[in-house]
Amino acid sequence: MDNNLELVKYDDPILRSKAYGITELTPKVYSLARDMIKFMYKNNGIGLAAPQVGLPIRLFVMHMFTEDKEELIQGSEIDSGQAAIIINPKLVSGEEEVTFKEGCLSFPDITVPVKRYGKIVMSSASLQDGEYSEITLTGINAICAQHEMDHLDGITFLDKLPRQERRSALRKLKKK
Repeated sequence: MDNNLELVKYDDPILRSKAYGITELTPKVYSLARDMIKFMYKNNGIGLAAPQVGLPIRLFVMHMFTEDKEELIQGSEIDSGQAAIIINPKLVSGEEEVTFKEGCLSFPDITVPVKRYGKIVMSSASLQDGEYSEITLTGINAICAQHEMDHLDGITFLDKLPRQERRSALRKLKKK
């Protein structure tokens, strides 16, 4: 993999396609994930799915906020926690519906309120041995993971909006 990742924008068809599961954990997968983490931070993101850089595989990276920062204040700095690499994730369960104003690197300068679970259980493959394990996420970590998992299924955060709000957001994007 090369280090020259490019962000896919909202009108690219890959954002509407279901990503393929990763069947082999190779050094290339790890290298790509590390490059995605660097790219995410360079672009001031807190999550990035492989389809957003043109790769149709079930991989995303995200900043894992520590407990004291999991209730992210809109616009606050990413100053605690660390990045995580998530491979072939599955949503096991969710509860405590919340609404959070979300943005997306592939949809620049758009933020919209989206309903998601405030607490989820997610399973993903370990980078070391490929074995699946479950993790419970809350607050901004749960919201971000759901946003990125949607990307792997060809769903964008605008798809979560009522039709009129979605149309309005898309018009705003196309004016730029």
